[in-house]
Amino acid sequence: MMQRLPELKPTPIRPRHPLVYGAGLFLFIAVMAFIGRIGMFWVLLTAILAVAMGIGAIAIAVRGR
Repeated sequence: MMQRLPELKPTPIRPRHPLVYGAGLFLFIAVMAFIGRIGMFWVLLTAILAVAMGIGAIAIAVRGR
């Protein structure tokens, strides 16, 4: 006799934290500054800000289960 497959339940979709969108925006600005040769200072500044915002969003998501 064959076993029945367990019923699959859809995974609940959690909304993204607004910091994730901010980090994406800053990464986009960093890429545009790099392509436009505006200056490595601005590229590094925006990239560091984007990484910090991403880490913050991850920390908030992990802590607030």
